[in-house]
Amino acid sequence: MAITPRHYLDFINHYANLFHEKRSELEEQQMHLNVGLRKIKETVDQVEELRRDLRIKSQELEVKNAAANDKLKKMVKDQQEAEKKKVMSQEIQEQLHKQQEVIADKQMSVKEDLDKVEPAVIEAQN
Repeated sequence: MAITPRHYLDFINHYANLFHEKRSELEEQQMHLNVGLRKIKETVDQVEELRRDLRIKSQELEVKNAAANDKLKKMVKDQQEAEKKKVMSQEIQEQLHKQQEVIADKQMSVKEDLDKVEPAVIEAQN
């Protein structure tokens, strides 16, 4: 089989068509890869931003936790003081009740003594 100029031109045309087809495929693959890389970069940027936000929120959370713990400690302390005052108040109330009983007994004793002495006082006045 002899190679003629016609065969050579067909070969060149076929080569050119194949070249354009492969070039198109490569450009499409490159475009696909570029889109993927752009999405990966966007995702990396979003992750960085979320990490920054997380650091800020973590710091805010630590501050708020510390404030909440301080407030809780104060509340517990206040509750303990209120409990102590309640106990003291109950003790004072018991002492007061005992004193009132003693006073009532003395009052009764004095009244009995007065009742005994009153006729003598009235007789002495007459």
